[in-house]
Amino acid sequence: MYHFFHSLETTRRIKDYMKHLQFIVMILLASLLSFCACDDGSDEKSENYYVKVTMDGTEYTFTRGLSDAGDENVAFGNSYNSGASTVIIGTEDGPAQEDIEVGDYLYMRVDGATAAIFTEPYISLYIDSESWKDSGTSGSYVTFTEYGEVGGVISGTFNGTVTHDSDTQSVSGSFRLKRIEDDTVAPK
Repeated sequence: MYHFFHSLETTRRIKDYMKHLQFIVMILLASLLSFCACDDGSDEKSENYYVKVTMDGTEYTFTRGLSDAGDENVAFGNSYNSGASTVIIGTEDGPAQEDIEVGDYLYMRVDGATAAIFTEPYISLYIDSESWKDSGTSGSYVTFTEYGEVGGVISGTFNGTVTHDSDTQSVSGSFRLKRIEDDTVAPK
């Protein structure tokens, strides 16, 4: 009889041990799943998209777009004119399109929409309440190193000269933009 109860007690202990082990495994799996779901830096945050501009030795970084263009308010580019041209916008604080001159921004129009070098882009900067413009005739150029599909990335570099009143400055920069739906923003 003792042996029978001892055997039952052992079976009960094994079942309890298995329940505890199962509980521990469930916690480990839940921890692993939550770790895998953590931010890996690939999500669409504004820090992942930017326009960096250097003018007169000062670097400006714009990570926002327009609050009324696309799902996220991140620096962006989109194709327009039946895919023949590109608009690039990076802003300081993500205004609506009609309020773009409220904060600092870069706006660029490029006659091209593929990974290549394009000359004579139109560059417009609004920095510290001053409007700087390049008419597209000063030897400026844009290099698209990546031109992804909608939802992908447009990246590259640019160089040019901009003018405010009679003051002229060289500008250069780089960008990594979210490509939003084509024709969302057309040239102004």
